[in-house]
Amino acid sequence: FLAAGTYELSFDISGNQRNSGGDTMAVTLGGFFDQNFSLNSSDPWQTVTYQFIVGSDTSDSIIFNHAGGDNIGIMLDNVVLSSVDVPEPGSLALLGLGLLGLRVARKR
Repeated sequence: FLAAGTYELSFDISGNQRNSGGDTMAVTLGGFFDQNFSLNSSDPWQTVTYQFIVGSDTSDSIIFNHAGGDNIGIMLDNVVLSSVDVPEPGSLALLGLGLLGLRVARKR
């Protein structure tokens, strides 16, 4: 379930490290994220990060679909889906007033 807001999907992938050629993997999260990855077996670990905005409450699944030629495929680790805090205008205004107050106090 995802409430309306900004989110970040992050995961690590690498080749299968078995010298068996290349593999592909499709990663899908509803209509928010849809990408294919192709890696050679010797490709090192890399982190993939993607931010997206959910306009209204929804529920969906993250799907990692291996389409390689063996039973190992692309290696996957550290899957994280997290909410990204976006500063509210009121918070930014308070920060601005605080900085302005420090500047005035410094001049005195």
